[in-house]
Amino acid sequence: MGTGTWHRRLSVSMASLLLATVAWAAGGLLAVPPAHAGSCSWTGNTSSDWHTGSNWSSGCSGDGGIPASDDDVLIPSGLSNQPIISSGDAAVNNLTINQNASLTVQGSRSLYIAGTFTKSGSFEAGSGTVVFNGPNGSIATGSTSFYDLRIASGATVNTSKSFNIQHSFTNEGIFTATDNTVNFVTGPTITLSGSGSTTFYNVKINSGKTVEAGSHSFAVSGSTWTNDGTFTAGTSTVTFNGSATQTISGATTFHNLTINNSHTSGDGVTLGADIIVNGTLTLSDGFLTLGSYNLTLGTGATVAGTPSASNMVVATGSGQLRKQFSGPGSFTFPVGDNTGTAEYSPATLNFTSGSFSGAYAAVSLADSKHANNRSPDYLTRYWTVTSSGISGFSCAATFKYTDADVVGTEANIKGAKWDSSWTVYDAVNAANNTFAMTVSSFSDFTGGSDPLLIMLASFTATPLAGAVLLEWETASEMDVAGFNIWRSASPDGMYVKLNSALIPARGSPTRGARYTYTDADIVPGTVYWYRLEEVDIYGAGTLHGPVIGTPRPQYRINLPFLALKR
Repeated sequence: MGTGTWHRRLSVSMASLLLATVAWAAGGLLAVPPAHAGSCSWTGNTSSDWHTGSNWSSGCSGDGGIPASDDDVLIPSGLSNQPIISSGDAAVNNLTINQNASLTVQGSRSLYIAGTFTKSGSFEAGSGTVVFNGPNGSIATGSTSFYDLRIASGATVNTSKSFNIQHSFTNEGIFTATDNTVNFVTGPTITLSGSGSTTFYNVKINSGKTVEAGSHSFAVSGSTWTNDGTFTAGTSTVTFNGSATQTISGATTFHNLTINNSHTSGDGVTLGADIIVNGTLTLSDGFLTLGSYNLTLGTGATVAGTPSASNMVVATGSGQLRKQFSGPGSFTFPVGDNTGTAEYSPATLNFTSGSFSGAYAAVSLADSKHANNRSPDYLTRYWTVTSSGISGFSCAATFKYTDADVVGTEANIKGAKWDSSWTVYDAVNAANNTFAMTVSSFSDFTGGSDPLLIMLASFTATPLAGAVLLEWETASEMDVAGFNIWRSASPDGMYVKLNSALIPARGSPTRGARYTYTDADIVPGTVYWYRLEEVDIYGAGTLHGPVIGTPRPQYRINLPFLALKR
């Protein structure tokens, strides 16, 4: 449509003329006057044609006695002829369809409503468009199916009723739903468009249906997002901004996803299915709780906002926060827990090398002491890291804990990795509440002074001719069965156990012991890495080291043969 001004017939008063004036806008007719000229009722005296004046009461103020854009229109009950909009578009202020009455839109005709739409009877949308074009529009009755629903530029529509969208939803104004559900029901494809402000309450995409969001961003303020069909996100942003727990059900791929849930005492937005975010995950307020489902961030996905204990991903169930990688790079997983007191404890993985194919790394955590950690000084928190499609990698991993996680003396706590046995790394950074290590495999990560309750005083490798002498001393031992020696040709390579039988422990909780082991099955001049494994009486092990040993060449001294005279 073009732009211009439309007037009613000249036989009406100047006041009525001014009230009937409407502006042509990009979204259709936009009702300008704040008041309406009158009210009129459908009689159906002649036919079912909306545009026949003799089918209307005398209160209608439009040309030919049909309703005008500022008329309140009533479709009463019990008439033999029910109105059909087929020969042209129609415009009203408020529209009421009584019980046992109906209104039908045929073809691609448009019905413009400036005010309130109330339906107790039947509304058949056909393939037509309902355009709300007034500043105070509302949908006052539920169970209505719209084919194309449009909110014109400058218009506002509020509703607390459920309704269906069969083909398209276009919003250039403001649309706010405060209760019930918007159902995307027919299709097979329903499109969303427009640059207006849209807030749905509950959203449901029916099985076999596709909703294409394009660039139309919208908010969901109700308790449920149910996707039994397909959601094609385009470049849209979906914002969950409820004030109670909200659930995302049905596997869904979002482009941008914003969490802005103000429910401080609950789980915020919870997953009822696996979801993917390929654009930006914005953590503005509240929790995104994974439960038993996975949230996957695409290779180009980023995290925005300022994650903290009040806005983060809660990953304490079996579900994981996953980040896809196409090559080396770094990512901080904004995870934490909401167990008792909410605590933010992110993990950063920085891949410096490796092979990546369909790859992701995943993080979850627990706000508890690791079951295999028997240290006197430890963290009541551990992270489980896994990966898929990544091989031959080196990764600098950093984990951040909270003050409340520290039990015992923090200065005694070291970073530790559990993978059937413990590998102990450097001491924690108590000033920043972090610990870090470089790893070539993933498993569980936590902190402890010594997960096996033994204190290792020293572990050294001394080069000998054609051999390396391994020596270690413990300051104390508790529940220690013995020791193993492991050797590798590289610090992060494959280690092989050297001793065929466990080297028995000889210390006690109050007394340590000294031990030696000579590795003679090696090549002189070659660099070797050695690890010491402590094995407890339960069969669990802790690795220490590595230390480096390089055997010296073996020299043979040949003395001249001297014949002795008798």
